[in-house]
Amino acid sequence: MSKARTQWVWYNRVCSILPFLVVLLLPACEILDPQPSGERPSILYTVSGGFVGGLHTQLAVTSNGKATLKSSYPLLELQLSDAEHASLVGRFVNFKQLPDNFPSQCIDGFIFRIELQGSGYSKSVVIDECTLYHEKDSIPAVAEISSMVAALDSLAQRVHQTKSPWIGLTADFSIDGDVFGLAEPITLRYVITNPTSIQRAIYFPHLSQFWFGVDRYNLPSFHYMYPVPTYPDSSAPSEIVLSPGERKELTFVWNQRVQTQGTDSVLGIGYYLLHMNLSAGELPMKEIWFEVLDRNVPIGGVVTPDASGENSESPSYTFALSVRNWTSASVVLHFPSSQIIAVELYDLDKPTPGPLLYAGPRVTDSMPSVVTLAPGEVRTFTHVADKSDFVPWYMWTYARIRLLCTDFNFSRDGQLRIFKHR
Repeated sequence: MSKARTQWVWYNRVCSILPFLVVLLLPACEILDPQPSGERPSILYTVSGGFVGGLHTQLAVTSNGKATLKSSYPLLELQLSDAEHASLVGRFVNFKQLPDNFPSQCIDGFIFRIELQGSGYSKSVVIDECTLYHEKDSIPAVAEISSMVAALDSLAQRVHQTKSPWIGLTADFSIDGDVFGLAEPITLRYVITNPTSIQRAIYFPHLSQFWFGVDRYNLPSFHYMYPVPTYPDSSAPSEIVLSPGERKELTFVWNQRVQTQGTDSVLGIGYYLLHMNLSAGELPMKEIWFEVLDRNVPIGGVVTPDASGENSESPSYTFALSVRNWTSASVVLHFPSSQIIAVELYDLDKPTPGPLLYAGPRVTDSMPSVVTLAPGEVRTFTHVADKSDFVPWYMWTYARIRLLCTDFNFSRDGQLRIFKHR
């Protein structure tokens, strides 16, 4: 039995015997209100840590019942009724008897800290999420803290949901197309509307009011964020204020320039996922797919991973190249043989790429073929490879798939994860 639990069991036993001596035991058991003469303490509740670290929630409740969510921007305040305040404070009647700290059971867990301050005393309790959630059914002290945390979390959520100045605003985020040429400008639009009958606002602690992030499909190593995060951001605060029925639009023209791993460049040919949102206000984020391609070639495409073939239970892997006619006219592709694509697999540990791990067999028959793609049509071409042919073996690989048409040069690449067959 832990020291904290032993102390709690002993405490309960002492406070339950000899009721007629309760007057003598009161100083030891301290079951009175935390403050003399009905005075209520101030409460500071903080949630920090977790996998990403930092401060997540900070809620302060004064002795007269004013609740302030300090972790929001701007600060949000709610005045509790006397009954609500009394109910909240009533949960802390045994707070002084709780241990100051509990043994930590988490590496990246949230840390909960509750501090009470009153006339002549200050008391704090710190516990991590693993202890809080795993021991609440077995240790009475943890169960009591769990009740306090639930009440404070509920109050913080209530302050946030009822006092946030952007409640009721709607947003629509978009870009001006789904296909762009190399280095072609992309216009991003952030439209905010106030459909409510009262003035609404979004307050930003800095000048930056929007952000976007870009990830390339099948290239996990690529990620770009705009604006590039700076800590701390010392720029002046800003705001967007909307009258009832008002609509405002933020526009940004992006030239496809990116800074990744200390290198300044432009987007390469590929398929990208764009994330868009404002940097405050908690409006829903928008995800948009778009493709960067060579405007001189009438088709685009992407290497599609084989989810089932990736598994170590599968003895083979199906390489796939999805091709799309992005133009408004039909595209005719001519092939000198029956083979449509050629697959090459490389060691991803090398940037050039590295050593060749696999090359699909070439077909040299005399059977020319023709493929016609209607406007907007997508066609997927596949090649099945035996995993035992991948020599040497690497889990993460770089695949290049070429379309063997004679009309123009066309290939796509991607990073694929392939587990060796057991």
